[in-house]
Amino acid sequence: ILFQEGLVKLLFATETFAMGLNMPAKTVIFAELSKFDGAAFRYLSSGEYIQMSGRAGRRGLDARGTVVTMVDGSTDLAKVREMLRGEADSLSSRFHLSYNMLLNCVRTETANIENLIAKSFYTFQLQQAKPDLERRQRELSAQLASPDLAVDARLLEVHALRAQERSLRKQLRPLLTDPKDTKAVHFLQPGRLVRFAREGGAGEEGEAREWGWGAIV
Repeated sequence: ILFQEGLVKLLFATETFAMGLNMPAKTVIFAELSKFDGAAFRYLSSGEYIQMSGRAGRRGLDARGTVVTMVDGSTDLAKVREMLRGEADSLSSRFHLSYNMLLNCVRTETANIENLIAKSFYTFQLQQAKPDLERRQRELSAQLASPDLAVDARLLEVHALRAQERSLRKQLRPLLTDPKDTKAVHFLQPGRLVRFAREGGAGEEGEAREWGWGAIV
């Protein structure tokens, strides 16, 4: 309140003051261009610098705002140049129409839910993204209308190979389970552990299933 009334002529503040409150000033001074983010010191991002320097200039009082940046010999000018030429961070709306919000709007007679949604930043972003979404929809519709014949040919080839595999498995199964087959009987000795399972597949194969391990007696 004191700052808004002009009673505080000089204010030393962290970035929180500039990021969360609408407190314009005539001049903004950066004593340091680095900050501690909880793990290490790093230079300010372009979005942070733009947000804080944007406080310079009071509407209706100053024709222009002044930003003073203090640097010394240890300042990495390449990173500072990158920070100054960067873009502001993109903003995404967190608007969520919850039950609690609906109840509060119902309790307030002057509240208009439709007007609240229409004037929200979330609706504004949806309107901005609408042309790109419609263009993407047209592109996908065109792809579905004219499928790639080469892809279809490969899919047919894979389907034929799968059918051939199922046929070979069907022919091989009796040979493996036939008691007269000396090779199979050689392994089916008492005390040997065997695993009972069936691989999944289409058609007669059915779904994959496993019965676990057992011992031959």
